[in-house]
Amino acid sequence: ELCNDSYLPLQKKENELKTSSFMKKLSLLSSSLVFFALSSEADILGQDQFLTGSTSTSGEYTADAVLNGTGPTGGSVTGFTGSWTANTGSYGEFTTSSTGLTYSGLDTSGGSATYVRTQSGTGDGTKEAYRDAGTEGATGIAYGSVLFQASDWTDNTLNFSVFMGTTRFDFGVNPGGFAFAEDSGSIGSALAVNTTHLLVFRLEDNDGDSSNPDLWSLWVNPTDLSSEPTATMSGSTSDNIIFTNKADFNRFTINPSFNQNDVLIFD
Repeated sequence: ELCNDSYLPLQKKENELKTSSFMKKLSLLSSSLVFFALSSEADILGQDQFLTGSTSTSGEYTADAVLNGTGPTGGSVTGFTGSWTANTGSYGEFTTSSTGLTYSGLDTSGGSATYVRTQSGTGDGTKEAYRDAGTEGATGIAYGSVLFQASDWTDNTLNFSVFMGTTRFDFGVNPGGFAFAEDSGSIGSALAVNTTHLLVFRLEDNDGDSSNPDLWSLWVNPTDLSSEPTATMSGSTSDNIIFTNKADFNRFTINPSFNQNDVLIFD
């Protein structure tokens, strides 16, 4: 889920609203793939619970079906437009599942999506799935989160990308199971296999002022969902790559580079 902030009173009570909105909103939202804008109401820019069923106009996917070409709307799906474009063929396929991932303290519901690399060999197994969005938020702060698990991290890389206009924010997991964001390198302890993990990010716009870098933060498996803890990693960029004056959320991409028979589940 992704959200964005330009609410004027927020600037006066920025720390209070950030603390009360960050993890508390995640605990209240019944979705893991979610992007929301920080304002008094935390406007949702993008959300998908991967609900399964027979009514696509109610945000439902057909269970155990190829993800490519599907594009439910309505229901729990917010902000996303068009259909998923996802790899099919020799490297394996992205498919839907009625079974979702769970995380302690986070209210989740719905299903998930799975990628399995079927081609033999290692390396050069990068395939992606993405869905476009058409949500224009306001200048300020955005949060987002995603749940996932993998059967192996030994030589595998997982990259998530959030596109804002013509720029993007990248985060994910490096080989060995170490989280990263932008050019941070590997940080923290290795993530366990076959275990659900939660990544939460925060992006802060500088209103297009190139002399004041945009900021980002990433939380890896936060345990306290009642307030905003110290980030696992954080950084800045002088290139204004996070926002271009407004948080124009226009695409979310999942890009796994996995070895044969390795499995990724994301939600």
